[in-house]
Amino acid sequence: WRIKNTIDADIQIDDVNKYSGAYSLMVGFSGKKNINFHHVSKYIPVKADTKYSLSYNYMSKNITTKSGVYWELRCNKSRLNTRTDAIIGSNSWKKDVLVFETNNECDDGINLILRRNPIKKLDSKISGTLWLDNVRLEALN
Repeated sequence: WRIKNTIDADIQIDDVNKYSGAYSLMVGFSGKKNINFHHVSKYIPVKADTKYSLSYNYMSKNITTKSGVYWELRCNKSRLNTRTDAIIGSNSWKKDVLVFETNNECDDGINLILRRNPIKKLDSKISGTLWLDNVRLEALN
């Protein structure tokens, strides 16, 4: 995993709030910024013309704004660009799954990026906390 430090979000390994195993990833937002968040990512090798399943567990507490936090998948060589639904509000531990298929140009790898887009609304300054656990990408065929 690649984690870029930012003063606009608190990113930590959490050994208290976890779905399973020893740790989860915690991302906290202070409510002071309309942040363009892209500071957690991973490059994953994939095969062309293959169906994949991205699954993960998450818990959230008071994630504000209509522009919540989501996973984005981008292929470097093709126009593959897909995403999960945004996480907002408060949720006890849940599982989410996104099934997608790479195209024939996506034969090297994808970037999995945790994102939040800035918005032009009055409630643009995101606050709240998100925990992520068991992030997996699996080929289905």
